[in-house]
Amino acid sequence: MIELLVVVAIIGILATVVLASLGSARTKAATAAIQSAMSGVRNEMAIIYLDDDTYEGTTAGSCLSHLTDFTASITANGGSDVTCNSSASAYAYHTTVTGGFYCVDSTGFAGPVSVDPAAGLVCQ
Repeated sequence: MIELLVVVAIIGILATVVLASLGSARTKAATAAIQSAMSGVRNEMAIIYLDDDTYEGTTAGSCLSHLTDFTASITANGGSDVTCNSSASAYAYHTTVTGGFYCVDSTGFAGPVSVDPAAGLVCQ
């Protein structure tokens, strides 16, 4: 009987460790999905600029209207406060993620930033 209790205790400990690891893996997967969507944003904005010679497209001052699919993917994976600031010659698209902000801009930067880019046209 004692052997059975020891085996059950060991299985319980192993199950706890595995479940804790899965939580970390889920967070990493969501972060990777956000980064992938942000890479897609950069490609889409390059196409818009090549087609229109401006990052603004048809909606002056806002590039979010062109990026609804990317924004939906980012928010579905835990990103929040998705913002896109644009002018004719520059843009910055950023989101709040666990631990800070992630940003892509027209200079080619893509990565985490420690300060919210707010209304800026470059990631800082």
